[in-house]
Amino acid sequence: MNPLKGWQVDRSQIRTIGTGLQRPECILAQRDGSLLAADARGGVMRIEPDGSQRLIVPTRAEGAAAQDSFADRYVMAKGSLPNGLALMENGDILIANWGTDSVELLTAEGTLRTLYTEIDGRPIGKANFVMRDSKGRTWLTVTTQHGDEVARRLAEAGAQPFEEQKTLMSIELRDHPRASAEVETVGPLEYVKVVVDGVVAARGMTAIVGTDAVMHDIHTDPAFRRRGLGSVVMGTLAARAVDRGARTGLLMASTDGYHLYRKLGWSAEATMVTASGAPDPRPVGGDLGAVLTRG
Repeated sequence: MNPLKGWQVDRSQIRTIGTGLQRPECILAQRDGSLLAADARGGVMRIEPDGSQRLIVPTRAEGAAAQDSFADRYVMAKGSLPNGLALMENGDILIANWGTDSVELLTAEGTLRTLYTEIDGRPIGKANFVMRDSKGRTWLTVTTQHGDEVARRLAEAGAQPFEEQKTLMSIELRDHPRASAEVETVGPLEYVKVVVDGVVAARGMTAIVGTDAVMHDIHTDPAFRRRGLGSVVMGTLAARAVDRGARTGLLMASTDGYHLYRKLGWSAEATMVTASGAPDPRPVGGDLGAVLTRG
């Protein structure tokens, strides 16, 4: 039995933590109550339990970010753009940097070191998320247009690629099939749900950012699948996005969702590859070895 089935967030209990953050894509909660948030200025914002904040960022990254336009920073991903974070045992922070296509190591004092940008001399592509598990293994996702090749090179370097690869997809929203379902608008967000006999049978959401609409959390309850409800959710989201001035749709598709989106006219743009470090530290080839097997 799924304990989350039917569970919903009580929005009245949500409060704001942190001010002046820039693209806090990844949040880490520490045992002392402090939070670490990826920050688009090239580093990490530390938020203490009392609400005080300290930006941990190399001087060169902070100065560069201040000169970049919104489009350059957040659309074209130029310059340093931290995405995923992971803590090392000594408190240092691993950063998957979407802007520099690299994985970096940031100390609490703000010293930044690039760990790797390549696999066997070839760019790794977009470094998306990085994490460490309880066994000291490092897990990494990268977004690339050459998923099978990246997975093979990760394996050769001693990592263990996941069998499933997710796909970044896009569509011109004016070409998307339209539909109509229940919609709720919250600022830049549009929430859609399809209710059947009092049960939320399918749902999804989109975030409107300029002329882009990023689709997320598209889900159909297993008991209601193969009834076209996913298409209804997507069609309603697309229609709402167009009404609000969006022109391009973006999403990250799972293997199951990929076929639905293709039928609706979405195109594949890149592949996300996920891999874990080797379970037992050992000498391996390739530039990833020293990082992925560090215990």
